[in-house]
Amino acid sequence: KSIFSDWEPSHQAWPINYGITVCGISAGASGLLSCLALSKQLELWRHKWTVRLFPLPLSIMVPAALSASFHSYLVTGDILLQETACPVCVETRAISLQVALGAIFPAAAAFGGTLVVGQQITSTKWVKWLPRTMPQLFSFAKSTVLRHQPLLLGLTTLNLLLAGGLVYAEVPFLHGQHLKFRF
Repeated sequence: KSIFSDWEPSHQAWPINYGITVCGISAGASGLLSCLALSKQLELWRHKWTVRLFPLPLSIMVPAALSASFHSYLVTGDILLQETACPVCVETRAISLQVALGAIFPAAAAFGGTLVVGQQITSTKWVKWLPRTMPQLFSFAKSTVLRHQPLLLGLTTLNLLLAGGLVYAEVPFLHGQHLKFRF
């Protein structure tokens, strides 16, 4: 990878150098949007800022770090080392990872963090939404997913297109295309 940091012209190596960062930022943004949507739906703004912000680190930083790490090792590393000759296989792997870690996991982490926040503020009268039993939890999860379906669909589509575009830009390195050495 150090070869690509000094690559000339630098725009040729941009996907290899910054694709990992783009994947991480996309996953973190998905977590932020999921948290904000849940916070708005459940009116968490009525509580102290420490309570409202509790789900954010889990929903932003963990998916961002996992998405960037997995893309680095399982996609970019694979392309550079030419371990998988099939570009479609690499693209499928990249899209699957990015959708799972960049759209689904942040939403699930935001939901879980919000439930923990609900447990912490049960003493107030504002927590009427907190499920007490397993059937209530399933009903609450279903209604939350249905309410945020456009957001989840948009985040999934964004992450799908992002991963596919990154691999499309990175794959020429798999076959040695676009490589013009300058000495």
